[in-house]
Amino acid sequence: MIPSDALKKLNDYFGPENCVTDPNELVAYSYDSQPQNAVPDAMVLVSSAGDAAYVVKLAARHGIPVVARGAGSGMTGGSVPEKG
Repeated sequence: MIPSDALKKLNDYFGPENCVTDPNELVAYSYDSQPQNAVPDAMVLVSSAGDAAYVVKLAARHGIPVVARGAGSGMTGGSVPEKG
C-alpha cells in the first residue's frame, strides 16, 4: 500500500491524468504475455528522465517498489509487479 502522502505528492507533481490509482484502470498494467499477474497500487506516466528520477527517489524514501514498464508485451513477467 502506498502511503497517502506519497500519492498526494505524485498527484501534485504529475496531475491525476498521469497518476492512475483507479483499480479498474490499473488492471491494464497487471499483466504481460505470461500467466502471472498482480494489480499495482498505482501507475505513473512519466515523460522524461527527470520525471522517472522523481518517482524513484520518492519511492525509495517510502520503501515503495518500482516496476518499469514499456509496452507490456514481454513474455517473462518483467513488467508485472509482484504485488501492489
